[in-house]
Amino acid sequence: MTSDRDPCRRAPSPAATSQGSADSASSGAGTGAATASDGGAFRLVIDQLREGIATLAVEDFTVQYANHAMLRMLGRSESEVVGVPLTAFLDADDGAGIVELAQASAAGRLEVDLVAADGSRTPAALSLTRIETATGSLLGVSAFNLTGQHEQMRQQRERFELMGRRKDEFIAMLGHELRNPLAPLRHAAELLESAGQGDAGISLPDITLLMRRQVDHMARLVADLLDIGRASSGRIMVRREPTRIAEVIDAALESTMRLAQRRSHMLVHDRGTTRGLVLDADPVRLTQVITNLLSNAIKYTPECGRIELRCVLDGDSLRLQVTDDGRGIAAADLEQIFEPFYQAGATLDRGAGGLGVGLAMVRRIVELHGGTVAAASPGIGAGATFEVRLPGARRERTTGSVAVAAPEAGLGAPGLRILVIDDNEDAARMLALLLEGRGCAADAVFLGNDGLKMLAQHTYDLAFVDIGLPDLDGYGFARQIAGTSACPQHLIALTGYGQSEDRRRALEAGFHEHLVKPLTPQRLDEILGEARSSAIRAASPTD
Repeated sequence: MTSDRDPCRRAPSPAATSQGSADSASSGAGTGAATASDGGAFRLVIDQLREGIATLAVEDFTVQYANHAMLRMLGRSESEVVGVPLTAFLDADDGAGIVELAQASAAGRLEVDLVAADGSRTPAALSLTRIETATGSLLGVSAFNLTGQHEQMRQQRERFELMGRRKDEFIAMLGHELRNPLAPLRHAAELLESAGQGDAGISLPDITLLMRRQVDHMARLVADLLDIGRASSGRIMVRREPTRIAEVIDAALESTMRLAQRRSHMLVHDRGTTRGLVLDADPVRLTQVITNLLSNAIKYTPECGRIELRCVLDGDSLRLQVTDDGRGIAAADLEQIFEPFYQAGATLDRGAGGLGVGLAMVRRIVELHGGTVAAASPGIGAGATFEVRLPGARRERTTGSVAVAAPEAGLGAPGLRILVIDDNEDAARMLALLLEGRGCAADAVFLGNDGLKMLAQHTYDLAFVDIGLPDLDGYGFARQIAGTSACPQHLIALTGYGQSEDRRRALEAGFHEHLVKPLTPQRLDEILGEARSSAIRAASPTD
């Protein structure tokens, strides 16, 4: 049931088209000829559409016309489709749905499976529209192939399922990694209690060394968790500045050397290759990249292995490689190892340790610097190489160096008076004991207002102040005393809030320095050395 003005009617024969064109030419613009020409053009356009188009008889849904896309979705030729009800190419339920939709409204949409002659199925979104023509009614049908969307949904579902498994594995890993250090710490506390009761068979140096190792491990776990959280929310920032590569590598080697020695690894690096190398980078984050790569190599290399760190200038880029002769990486894992929480070949004993975030952080930091990172390995048991490329590198001429005296460390700071303010009473008392052990006079209070009272009664050279105090937070405390005679020469925020915004707020409030818990013994000695030097200068007579 088509009309002359139906755009989906049968295309006219070549003879009719030629005759129509001739009539049009002779009469100027014959109405019938123009309609025939337009109908043929419409047919050509509709046949080229990627969307399936068909017209059906209202009474029995017989197909009157189907374009090429519709025929492809049905998997049949035109002669196999035209004159056959559309419901013949659908499951019974889908066919009933088409009938119900056509009877219920003048237009509607539903998803069906179009069944081809060979039994294959094409998921499609069918839209039906009732059209009134000069000769009666018909149904216009459009079919949008949903195969691509279904495949995307399948892949997305698999990705979500994988993320769910990774999350569950991560929670299990986190529980394992946290319980591991907690157990020896609890036992160490019991041994210390026994030592306090006079048990002479207990070695205090061994206990303290154990506690320090486990606390360092927990601190690394917390730092990893915070970093991956910032990376996931896009809050990791890099502050580029001219950075000497040799200094960054020295810091990374120092951080990993103890672990390498415990596993009897040979850690090889030629310092001569980095002489004069400078890169526009964030030195803290770049140190983190190299440390993570070295730690990863150390963890996945059996004892007595060899790990080599190479660093060269390649044009205007820095090319840094960490190569080991360890466990190796399967080809299927070479890309996935940079995903958060992924650990290739993780076993129940969790021998390698960690949360599976180190390499994810490496990639994120490198990309923020405009660089790339890739892993290569001949296969399982054949070692691996990680290569980082970073732009903005150059070699500067060295004209000699001037030795600068570092603050005295490890010598204590006798005579310094120090105030510790922290609402965690254990943390405050332990820090005060450490300071007293270094020859300082230390007072510990647990509220901000109590700290103000102590400053009104005594003069302090140094103050460690927590930010999250319950009565008067650290920012408010600093604002009240900054610039007054009561303010110590070194006012330091010692806090668990470690983001760049926290540091900015602390310095704006009046703190001289912002440090993140826990404070290492080396950093504590450096701070005391600086405070001692300041106290000596203040006590010296001026010229």
